[in-house]
Amino acid sequence: KKTVLDQAVNGPLICGAFFVYLGYLEGQSWPQIQDTLRRQYLTTLLLNWSFWGGAMALNFRFVSPAYRVFAVNVSALGWNTV
Repeated sequence: KKTVLDQAVNGPLICGAFFVYLGYLEGQSWPQIQDTLRRQYLTTLLLNWSFWGGAMALNFRFVSPAYRVFAVNVSALGWNTV
């Protein structure tokens, strides 16, 4: 339940903020940032939900509680790298 709530609330916000902030850092204008959001936001959000849903399901099913934070950190490293 916590993972679903996290992804329902934080997933859309963080994905959107990522594109806005990245566009700002790259010196894009607001219309350029909006164009990037239109083209890439939904695909990124769906990939985010797929990745983290699977990662957390595997984490809670196969990883002992003592190593779950480590497993999430390794997953985050993979997600952020790709």
